[in-house]
Amino acid sequence: MASNVDWRHVATMTESARARGRLPTVPPIDGGGGGPHDPGMEQRVAKLETDVGEIKATLGALAPKIHEMHAFIQAKLPDLATKGDLSAGEVRLSDKVSAVAVEIAKRPTRADTWAAIGVIAAIASLPYWPTWLEGVKAIFSR
Repeated sequence: MASNVDWRHVATMTESARARGRLPTVPPIDGGGGGPHDPGMEQRVAKLETDVGEIKATLGALAPKIHEMHAFIQAKLPDLATKGDLSAGEVRLSDKVSAVAVEIAKRPTRADTWAAIGVIAAIASLPYWPTWLEGVKAIFSR
């Protein structure tokens, strides 16, 4: 895997941060004085090398998935709605809702329906009115 890191720049920035007190100073591996290194150093370095190997393996396994996701996003991006598309859709939806509200307002209410039923019933009963009126007259003429 090729690396695009400029290590000289990283080292310069690290030293600059250390000089400003932003990074702790780390003693060198060789403690000086010609004595032996820390006895646990070999184990720690071996563990680090193992861990770095595992990290590389994991990244190697993730790289194809990342490329696959990137390709999927690039393929789907042209099909996705833009902010303008969503805004236009919202306007069309708002217009349709308004049109439905107008249609609902045009429809008769329950009171209108009952009034119409009453009028129809009255018209349908017109042939029987003379008989009913005679009955009403007879009740009130007693």
